[in-house]
Amino acid sequence: MAGSLALGAAPSPARVMCVFIHGRAQSPEAMEAAVISRLKVTDVAYVLPRADGASWYSTRAIDPLTEAARGELARSIAD
Repeated sequence: MAGSLALGAAPSPARVMCVFIHGRAQSPEAMEAAVISRLKVTDVAYVLPRADGASWYSTRAIDPLTEAARGELARSIAD
């Protein structure tokens, strides 16, 4: 993973932490602009991980989950 974007409240005083995952060909910044910037809450810490190459794995969400795709997904989660 190329690094996460932290937004909102600091983790320590935050009431909850939201891990917000972007879709294929998107970025944490796109999710901030499209969604998070529109939310009107003050006590939530957001963590937006960034997938290398803007994709968590090479297959589309509607494709069958092959062993190769499972391996790519497992590596993305482990990062």
